[in-house]
Formats: sequence, structure tokens, C-alpha cells
Amino acid sequence: MRSGGPAIGFQTVTSQLYADSSLTMGFVYTDEAIQQSAQFPTVAVENGLNKNPQMIMWDPATYPQVKTIADLGKTSATVKFFSGAAFMSYFTSAGILNKAQTDGSYDGTPVSFVAANGAAAERGFGSAEPYIYQNELKQWGKPVAYDYLNDAGWNSYAQSLAVTADHLSALAPCLKLLVPIIQQASVDFSPTRHRRTISFGISSSGTTTAGSTAQESPRTQRTR
Repeated sequence: MRSGGPAIGFQTVTSQLYADSSLTMGFVYTDEAIQQSAQFPTVAVENGLNKNPQMIMWDPATYPQVKTIADLGKTSATVKFFSGAAFMSYFTSAGILNKAQTDGSYDGTPVSFVAANGAAAERGFGSAEPYIYQNELKQWGKPVAYDYLNDAGWNSYAQSLAVTADHLSALAPCLKLLVPIIQQASVDFSPTRHRRTISFGISSSGTTTAGSTAQESPRTQRTR
């Protein structure tokens, strides 16, 4: 198990799968798979989410008039995201957000959001940051408002487990056994029993991605 994002210098999972043959599979979003298909073709073999949990969040006290991502485009709010994200190219080209207000310096931590004191918006997960920022992040400690990328028009499968196209045939016997296990694990998942294991994995991996020891929220269940 290996961390992505800041831990690998924001290199794509698809490129890592081709650079390191010891990696069997990785989380690949549909948009990334399409972007990288010419150079690094991948094949998704499992997806455990019905809805992409990625969202953009903002401070409702600073922007009480904002209810959607499109509303953010009518403000002066800086919107922070991981550089190179395909969804942001879509939002700016469609006129949903203004390119001038976007900032690709987001590093997966809450530091810049807190430092902006409500002036900036930020990409995150509806299943994580809203709860964490309100209940576990002492530097913030209040609600955030958010809108899912999916509901703003960006529809993609999130966190699909994918393998490189040239390894698919060789891995087929293994995947035939492994994929049903992963699917069953999604059904059997219990936040009460498994959250400590997940938290340990996050803390020991060196990732900057927000993780919570709290029980799974209803909004998380709705995206599964």
C-alpha cells in the first residue's frame, strides 16, 4: 500500500503503475484514465462508489449566498485544488468557475484553508473534510458548506481500482479471486471495527490526506 498525491510529488497513479512494476493496481479516476490513455493505458477492474465523493467546500459564514460550485464562480473566492485536475479544466472552460480564481497549490492539508480565514474555497471529499474540519480540526472547528463535483456536472467514477492494460491478461486469474473479495469487503465494512486500522494505515503511510477516527457518516454511505 503506497500513498499518492503529495507523497509522490503529485505524479499520477497511472504513470506510477508503469514506472514501478511491483505495483499491482492503483486508484485511478475515470478522468485521469482518459487523460493518460495514450501513454499509460489502464483498465478499471472494480469500483466501490456510486457517486464521486469529491467536492469543493467553502465557509458559509463568509459566503452565505453561495449554495453551489457555480455560485462560487460569481464571487472573488480563490478555489484551491490539486494542480492538473481534469475537473477544474472542465469548470473553467464551461464558465462555471473563472480561471483567474483557481489555485493549483492545494497540498492535501487544511493549512491554507485555515490561514485564509474563510476567504478561500478548497477541493476535498464530502465523506471526510466537512466532519473533520468541524469536529476534529481545532484550528477551524465550525461547519463548511460544499457541493459535489458530480452535482456540478462533472460525472466520473472515483477511485476505481485499475491495472495497466498490458498486465490485465496475466493478472486475470488473480483478479478473478481478488475482485469479489474487495466487493464483499465494501459490503461488510464496519466503521466501528475498522476505523482504527484505517487510521493507522493513514498515519503510518505519511500521507497528508485527511483521515478521521469518527464513525462513517450518512453522507459517506450515500456515495457507496
